[in-house]
Amino acid sequence: MKEKIFINGRGGCGKSTFISLIAKELSKNNKVLIVDMDEGNLGLNKMLNVDVADTSLMEYYGGRDNIMGEILKVGIKGMVLEKINLKDDAASDSIDILDNMKLSDLPSDYVTWNGNIGFIESGKINDPDEGCACPMGNLTRDFLNHIELQDNEVILVDTSAGIEHIGRGVIESADKLISIVDPSSDAILLANKIGSLSKEASKEYMVILNKIDENTKDLVLEQLDDDISVVGELEYNSHIAQSNLSQKEINLEEVEGEIKEICAKI
Repeated sequence: MKEKIFINGRGGCGKSTFISLIAKELSKNNKVLIVDMDEGNLGLNKMLNVDVADTSLMEYYGGRDNIMGEILKVGIKGMVLEKINLKDDAASDSIDILDNMKLSDLPSDYVTWNGNIGFIESGKINDPDEGCACPMGNLTRDFLNHIELQDNEVILVDTSAGIEHIGRGVIESADKLISIVDPSSDAILLANKIGSLSKEASKEYMVILNKIDENTKDLVLEQLDDDISVVGELEYNSHIAQSNLSQKEINLEEVEGEIKEICAKI
């Protein structure tokens, strides 16, 4: 396997839990790097039993001010080129400050490993007047565009809730997009929207049903667009919920059969 997979969905749908589970399954035969680009998510590493590095990706590359400066340079360059009629449709609207690299090149300053599972935080909102998450999104896009995967290497990206990361082009390097859909109208509407955007971006798209039961499954399926591929389903699991509440590592054995089937399809 050699893929970059983005996990999407509404807040609370179970993205982080799902990533923890498939990371554990995929790590049996692959090196798996998890990129946490959700600026508000604080517990993913605990589900994986992986430490957080002392430095986030954004801090390593100069912090918010430096990345915002690079974003500003791109904006000014675009305006100048447009003014003199030299800007074309292929011109990048995102920063390009990193060199090509492999997983084995990544420094321990911002990456931690537990066996075959690695963990990176793009950056977090730490101050009440800090501003938007644009620097994290831009830098994550640049980072993912420059990672060259080898055989049996996988990147799983835990996105922030919603679709802003898609609108900002962060999925540019994605091989697949997966939405986690719990039984809620918001989750279904969002999945249909992401499906439409994925098609426009020529990205493979699929859905996992989560916290589903026999009373809600059919209702969810009939509201999803017909061209959306549903590749698996997970019922609500109280043991996993308790682990999450207790800030403990998620146990794959609870749903290992279902996760094996899902991994075989993705």
